[in-house]
Order: sequence, then C-alpha cells, then structure tokens
Amino acid sequence: MIASRRALIVVAAFVLMAIGLPWGGNVPAAFAQIQVLSANPDTGDQGTLGLNVTIGGKGFKKGAKAYFYLKGTTNPAGVTVRATKFVSDASLVATIDIAAGATADDFDIVVANADGRTGKGTELFAVLVKIDPCTLPDPLPTFSPFISGPPGVPGYLDSTFGDAGRVIDHRHVRRSVTYGGLVAIDSAGRTVFVGSRYDVCAANPQDEWAIARYLPDGSRDTQFGLDGIVTMTVGAGGGVSARAVVVQTDDKIVVAGSAKPSKASSAQAMLVRLNVDGSLDTTFGTGGIAWVSPFGSKVTGSFELLTLQSDGKIVAVGLAGSVKLVSRLEINGTLDMTFSGTGYCFWNAEGLFRGVTTQRVGLDERIVVVGVTPDSLHHNVGTVWRFTGAGALDTAFAGTGIVQTSFHVEDGRSLGDSFRNVAIDSTNRIVAVGMMSYYLVPGDLSTAQSRVVLARYDVNGNPDTSFGLDGSGRVWAPLSPSGDDVATAVAVHDGRIVVAGYIKPSGTPEQAGTLWRFDPDGAIDTTFGDGGSITDAVAGGARLQYWFGLALQADGRIVCGGIVTMAGTPQISYIALARFWQ
Repeated sequence: MIASRRALIVVAAFVLMAIGLPWGGNVPAAFAQIQVLSANPDTGDQGTLGLNVTIGGKGFKKGAKAYFYLKGTTNPAGVTVRATKFVSDASLVATIDIAAGATADDFDIVVANADGRTGKGTELFAVLVKIDPCTLPDPLPTFSPFISGPPGVPGYLDSTFGDAGRVIDHRHVRRSVTYGGLVAIDSAGRTVFVGSRYDVCAANPQDEWAIARYLPDGSRDTQFGLDGIVTMTVGAGGGVSARAVVVQTDDKIVVAGSAKPSKASSAQAMLVRLNVDGSLDTTFGTGGIAWVSPFGSKVTGSFELLTLQSDGKIVAVGLAGSVKLVSRLEINGTLDMTFSGTGYCFWNAEGLFRGVTTQRVGLDERIVVVGVTPDSLHHNVGTVWRFTGAGALDTAFAGTGIVQTSFHVEDGRSLGDSFRNVAIDSTNRIVAVGMMSYYLVPGDLSTAQSRVVLARYDVNGNPDTSFGLDGSGRVWAPLSPSGDDVATAVAVHDGRIVVAGYIKPSGTPEQAGTLWRFDPDGAIDTTFGDGGSITDAVAGGARLQYWFGLALQADGRIVCGGIVTMAGTPQISYIALARFWQ
C-alpha cells in the first residue's frame, strides 16, 4: 500500500510552557507560550519555499528573530529563516525555506529579541519527506481504520464487498460532476461507474472517458473492457467528459457527456452505448454515438443528467450554449420526434438542472427535473420542473409546471438553496434532496455553512404535509460539527430515504463521504449508522473523498460511488466504491 501524501504542518493543540535554553551563553528569562498558530501555505515538506509560519507568544519586540533547529540541537538541518516580521508583542511571522533535502523530523522554534531573551517551542513544527506520487507504483492507498458493525446492521459497511466493504481502484480516474449519476447497477448485480481518466503523471495528459464495472463482490469484472475498465477518447477529442450512466434492461450501458465530433467543432452533448462486454454498440446512433446539437456544432453543449423511461426511451438533460436542454431519444439513439417535434425542449430562464427522473401520472409518464432558480427576492431556491411526454411544461403540476421551495428565513443570512437530485417513492411522490447555504454572521463569507435538506411533493406538485415536523413538506438534516454538508444523490427503499454526499469532518481540511437515512415522515432514522448517518473517510492520506453516486441493489443494500483524491503534488485520484447494509 502506498501513502502518496504531502506532509502537513504539525501544529500543537496545546500551549507549551516555554523554558530558557543556552543558545549562546547565559540567557535571561524566557518568553512564555511559544507556539505555531498557522502556516500559509499549510504544507511543510521538503522543497517548500516561502512558507509563512505565524508564531505566537508573549514579550516579542521589534527586531525579534525566529530560528528553526532540529529538535534538541542547534542544527537548522535544511530549514532557513528568510525573514522574521514583527506583528505584535504576541505574534511574529517567519518566512522560511525548506531545502529539498531537509531533515525529515521535528524542529524546535526559538525566538530571540535584541536584548537576548529567548523562547522555545518543542515539536511544534515538522518536516516530512516529500513524496512524488508519480514515482510510486500501485497498489492503492491504504484503507482508513473505519470498522464495520456486525453483518446486516443498517448503515455499516458490508464486509462481503471489496476489502471490508470498500473498493479503491483504477488510478487517475476523477469525477466529472458534483452531483449524483456516476453509478448504476445492472440486472446481474454488477456496479458500473463512469468518470474521466486524466493521467496527471503523463507528459501530455488528455481526458478520456472511463467506464468501469465491478462484480457483486466488488472485484473487477475482467469480462468488461480491459481488465474491468473501458477508456476512450470519444469523437475528435477535446472537451471529453463522461457525466452520467444508466443501464438498460438488456444490461447495455448508456453514458452521457460531451465531446467534439470534429476538430473544428465545439464540444457537443452526446450519448454513447456500450455492449455488455464494453465494446461500442454500433446499432446505437452513428457507430455507437448519438450527437445532439440543437444550435449547430459551434455552440458548446453537454449532457449532464440521464434517466430511462419505462418504455426504454432515453431522457438526457444538459446544456446547449447557455440554454438548459431536455432531450428524449429512441432506444436506437435517434431523436424522438414526438417530443416537442424535435426531440428536445429548452428552459431559457435563469436556473440550473441538477437531477432527473420520471413519474407516472395516470397512464402517462412525465419527466421531473430538479435544480435551482432565483426567487422574487433574487435568492436561489430549490426548484422542481415537470415536463409532459410531449415535451412541454406540465401545467397540471402546480398550475405552471414549476415549484420553488425555500428553506430559509429571510434574515440576511441566506446564500441560497438548491436541489441536487431527485427520486420517486413507492406512492409516486417526488423526493428532492439538496442543500441550503447561509451565513452564520450576515454578510461574512468566512462564516458560510451548508446543510442537507429534503422536500417531498404529491403528484400535483403540492408540498406533502405528512413530511417534516412542521407539516411544510420540508426537512432539514442534522448539521455536522463543521457545518459543511453537501448532498449529491438520493434513493428510496421501503419508504425510507437514503441520501449520499459528503461533509468536512470538524477540524480538518479534508472531505469525507457520508450517508444519511430518513424515516418516511422525514425524521432522521436513528437506527441507521451513528444516530442516522455514517461518515467514512475510506482511505488514509486522502485529501478529498466524495460520494457522487448512489444506487440500490435488488435487496436494498446501498452502493456508493465517488472519488478519492490523495494528498500530494500532483494530486492523484482513484475510483472509490463502498457498500452499506440497509
């Protein structure tokens, strides 16, 4: 296992009492409480130049100088203090260079005033070996020490999947979107993951589509592509990005994204279909690719969301220039001309589309899209659109085809709401999941927080008054200690609502994948995980780890898909999967 990570400044969480040290003869009384307060940038490995280290204490005077010595010695060991800036009698900023071959160990920090008074902080600063991830071979990053509960306990890792419930695989695969849609499960219980492969260690890296498939036990499906993964540059290359995936009933795989059909064109919205073995299905579109360019090849477009109707028709949602696009295609990849007469319709007003599904309304199947639009006060709010099978806004839905929902009290704290994904429950209600963003202190961006929210609507677009404690059809998830919570995907099983996303664990700069589960009435389900949610950092030494997709197996077990990005330069990403009991 490798730990391809860039070492961080080690800042003590406690105040050390200073002691006098004989750094050149008899020393007057020492400063008190020498400690590192911060560092900018926050890395201190070999080869770091111009690192600004803020040092706290008492009794500093103008002209004070800071010194870094290998712990217990007077040897600078490759750390050079370029300058010491006096800030106050309690604060200095030392600008230091760390040599490429600096000793990887703890350093004492000494501050000396012109009158000879000194102070020392021990083990407040550490230099570690700089590791170049590109020179390190696979295998993969080490798994975090997260321990699963007994088999079958809701919210805990299913140890029969991968390595104790998790898979980290395929180097250089990264996410293409920040909302759900990257994973799907086929009829054989195999998990399909899509993303973008970008080899940051190559001389001239290029984006490629990456589609990987895993067997029900989490191992690579070696019957798919090359050792379980298909990578390809679609079209003429450039603007290549795989953004969403669905699996048809015959287990053929449809992937949505963007690519350039020719070198002279802009990137276009398009779909690719793969056979069960990972080869291009040439019966789909043109040679396996369906291009959709409503405004011609010079206008940039992309498909970002994807779902299937019950009749097998493909609904793809994205952009054509700045216009939001909803498109429907026949099973063979041609545009469905019964949909708005062209195969697509547009949303020209402000807003973003972030999730799509279909809903049965009587004998018809309607298309439900969620996202965000501004309200009359110019605040972003969660929005639901419903389109008819003919490609028009469905006026039977809330009278206009559009419903806006705010989760804020207007007190100057609102940064806006948005829906990020959507599901339909067993009674045909719409469940939208997203986030509200707000200031703790009005107008102070440094106090911004985000919180996971849900809303449920009946078939007519009315808030479901049986959902949420206040009867408004809205739910606010419990806030994590960091207040940096994001939802990306949602699914419903036996009435319970499962939400995937990520949080920033308190006191860390990293992100970690998180699952929440809610009872049918919207209350947090305390029987799931740790009081209703579960956070798993997946890999040791990871800088970022997100869940960007969520799919349920036939037996209800939860499969999450996302990306692990390791700490280091360059940053190297891997596919991450995990399976949880429900």
